[in-house]
Amino acid sequence: MKIIAKNADICALLLSYQIKVLLKSVGERPSYIAEKARINIPEEFNDWDLLDVNNKHFVDNNKNGQAKNKDIQIKLLNYLFEGSDCYLPLLKTSDINDWPILLSCQIHQICLYKNIMPIDLLQSFEILYQGNKENSWDEFPWSQQIQPVYLFVELIDKGYVYEN
Repeated sequence: MKIIAKNADICALLLSYQIKVLLKSVGERPSYIAEKARINIPEEFNDWDLLDVNNKHFVDNNKNGQAKNKDIQIKLLNYLFEGSDCYLPLLKTSDINDWPILLSCQIHQICLYKNIMPIDLLQSFEILYQGNKENSWDEFPWSQQIQPVYLFVELIDKGYVYEN
């Protein structure tokens, strides 16, 4: 059953919800996608029942069916995140209930990098967008939903000691 979305703003949440439904149906825990998406989810929250999309953000569960084309969607997820650890930042939030937004932001960055259009991505996860926005990431600015609070960095190398 396809989900029909008429509002572009809800698509980010719907995508994260569909990914949750998919992974839960194949027995994967949240850490499966969190590691790929470089999202810090504490071990005590590594349970889909604790990471309900509706804890903070509302997704109409009546519109969602069971995951279909599971094998294809899992392959797509693996393709999306393949090599992304080289350019995706590690995200951590003060509110674990924002995980769907973090996931859609990371997917947005990947799609920009891999030149995947938003409506094509949504259709791959059984979401049919019927709004008036163009098939452009400028119209689906998911990454603009977050802002960095601080930047934590580590040196790649321990450095060298130089004599003066």
